[in-house]
Amino acid sequence: MPVQTDYTTMHAVALEGQEGDLDTAGQHNISRTAEAAVAFGKPVSQGTGDHGVVPFATAPTKFVGVTIRDQAADGTTPDTYRQYDTAGVKRRGTIWVKVGEAVVAGDPVYLTAAGAFMKTATSNTLVSGARYETTAALNGLALLRL
Repeated sequence: MPVQTDYTTMHAVALEGQEGDLDTAGQHNISRTAEAAVAFGKPVSQGTGDHGVVPFATAPTKFVGVTIRDQAADGTTPDTYRQYDTAGVKRRGTIWVKVGEAVVAGDPVYLTAAGAFMKTATSNTLVSGARYETTAALNGLALLRL
């Protein structure tokens, strides 16, 4: 049996779709059927079924929440819910997301038609009541509060 001989000394601060804290009183997570494959930490919209979701870019008008990282996900797609998987979706609380532009704590949250998290309102969809809790550079991870 192989033995691990090297270890990462500095772990990543967070990963896309990782929950920001374990405050169960403020957490509102739901389970939905992924009607199409969707990566962790991505916005999802209402699918065609009552309990279905699709990537926001597929139907960008009915925002449901952000997909939660699942360590029990299939190893062949370790950062993605496959089509028909039961996806964890964050409706309220904090979650780490990759941003499509530099953001600072307190900025409002907008989504592009392609599903990128932004702070710019022009041609984007407002995520009502959401804000960035941390500062992040372009393509960096920011803690998002829904």
